[in-house]
Amino acid sequence: SGNKSPGPKAFGGIEAAASSSRNREKAAKASDLFIEDSSDDVSLTSNISKFGPHGRPRRQLRWHALVDSGMGRLGFKTNVVDATKSGGRDSVEIMKDLVDAEVLGNAPIEFYGMCTHMADASSTSDYTSAQINKFKSLLKRVRDAGISVPTVSTDNSAALLTENLTHFNPDDILAQPNNNTRGYVRTGGAIFGQRPAFKQLRPVSTLEASVRHVAVLKKGESVGYDRAYVASMDVRIATLTIGFADGYPRELGNGRGKVAIRGTLFPIAGNVCMDMLMVELGPAGDAGVASEVVVGDVAILWGPSGDDDEEGLIRLQDINRALKTTQSALTCGLDKTRVLRVYV
Repeated sequence: SGNKSPGPKAFGGIEAAASSSRNREKAAKASDLFIEDSSDDVSLTSNISKFGPHGRPRRQLRWHALVDSGMGRLGFKTNVVDATKSGGRDSVEIMKDLVDAEVLGNAPIEFYGMCTHMADASSTSDYTSAQINKFKSLLKRVRDAGISVPTVSTDNSAALLTENLTHFNPDDILAQPNNNTRGYVRTGGAIFGQRPAFKQLRPVSTLEASVRHVAVLKKGESVGYDRAYVASMDVRIATLTIGFADGYPRELGNGRGKVAIRGTLFPIAGNVCMDMLMVELGPAGDAGVASEVVVGDVAILWGPSGDDDEEGLIRLQDINRALKTTQSALTCGLDKTRVLRVYV
C-alpha cells in the first residue's frame, strides 16, 4: 500500500540537446542584457553602456541578429529605410551602432551572427525562396558596411528536410572576404522524428503511463466525470497514471483516443481526468490480452515501444490530425514538472 505507481514519462531526442537547452536557459537568466530589434527609433545601445570595466559580467555574451524575412513576429527588417523620408532607422545602421558600441565601450558582448526563421518551408510555394532572398540581401548590406558575420542560420526542420534545402547551396550565404562564415541549422520537430513531414526520419518520442488500477465495472455503472461512460455490459476498466494536467489532450476522451497495452489497442472510457484516464479492456470474463492486463503494466499513449518498432500502434501524427493541431504542440504541451523525461 505504500508503493506509488510511477507517473507518465516521455523519452526521445538527444541528451546533449537537452543539456544545451538547459545551459541556454541558465545563460539567459544570468544575463541582464536584452536587445530586441528594431524598427522604431530607440537607442538600442543604452543597455550596452552598463557593461563597462566596473560592470563586466563573469563571461562574454554572444548575440545574434534575428532578421524578419517574412515570419512577421520580430526581428530586424530587411527593407532599406531612408531616415530622411520615413524618420525611422535602417537595420544596417542599427546593427553597426551596436557593433561599434561593443568595440568602443569595451563591452563583454560579441556580435556572433545573423539568423532568420522560415514561415512556410514545408509547402511548395515560393515564399521560402523569397524569404531567403530578403535575408541574403540584408546580409550583403551588412557585410558591405564592414561588419563581419561569423555565423549564419536560416534552416528550421522543414527547410532542412524538404526541397527548400537552403543549406545545400551555402556559397552565396556563407562566403565573405577573408573570413569564412559558419552555417548552422536549427532542428526542432526533426529531432523527434516527426512524420509524415520528415519521411527520412523515424519517430523516437514515446509517451508512457502505468496501469494503476484494474476493476470490473458492472452493467449500468459509470466511470469518470459527468458519467460520460456507462457500461453496457460487465467490463474490465484500467485506470492509468496520466491526465490532462500532464498534457494529455482531454479531447481524446470518450473513445476518441486509444492506448496500447501489451501490444493491443484499447479505447479511452469516459472523460480524461486531471491526473488519470480510464480505458475499456473488454467484457469481463473474456480470455485474451484484455484479461491479462494488471497493475504496473506500461501503457503507451503515442510512439514506438522499442527499437524494433518503427512507429508504434499509436502515431503522434494521427493524434495531431484528429485534433487539428501540430505534433510540436502535443509534445511541448507535456508538463515539464509532472512528466518525467528519459533520454536514451
